[in-house]
Amino acid sequence: MRNPPTYFGAVTKTMTKNNDLKKKLSQRLGLKKIIERFIEKLAEAKEEDDLLQYETAFEARLD
Repeated sequence: MRNPPTYFGAVTKTMTKNNDLKKKLSQRLGLKKIIERFIEKLAEAKEEDDLLQYETAFEARLD
């Protein structure tokens, strides 16, 4: 017959689960920040590309 879990064992198990959850959440938040920065950089590049296309079209009209 197994011994019933002790209070200390239950607390330790709960703390381990909490630490695991904190670690996973931290990793997800870190990944979320990386994705947000990537999207911002894509938007900036798109804006710069649009600006270059506009400038090229404008210069072509001047010629």
